[in-house]
Amino acid sequence: LKAGTQVTVVVHVNHADAKLPLSSDADVQVHWVVEADADDARKKLLDTLQALTVPEQGEGFAWGAVEYAQVTPVRELLMQHFSLDNARVKVSSYWRREE
Repeated sequence: LKAGTQVTVVVHVNHADAKLPLSSDADVQVHWVVEADADDARKKLLDTLQALTVPEQGEGFAWGAVEYAQVTPVRELLMQHFSLDNARVKVSSYWRREE
C-alpha cells in the first residue's frame, strides 16, 4: 500500500514467538492476538476487532482470512460495528479447524 494509507491489521498467532515483522510504506497499526486455544482465540479476535477505532475519513475496506467457523461472525462484526456495506468487506476461510 502507498505511503500515507492508514491500515489496521489484526493478526492471530498461537505463540508470541510466531510474530513476524510486517513492513509497508503505509501507516500500519498492528494488533496481535496471541492465543493457542482455538475457542479463546476466536473470542479474543472478535473482542480485538470490536475494540478498534477507525479514522472518520475515507470509505474504508476490510479484508480477512480466518478459520472457517469465524467467517460469518467476523464479517458481521466488521459490517455492523464499522458500518461497512457488503461490497467493502471480504472475509474468506483460509483454513478449517479439525475437530
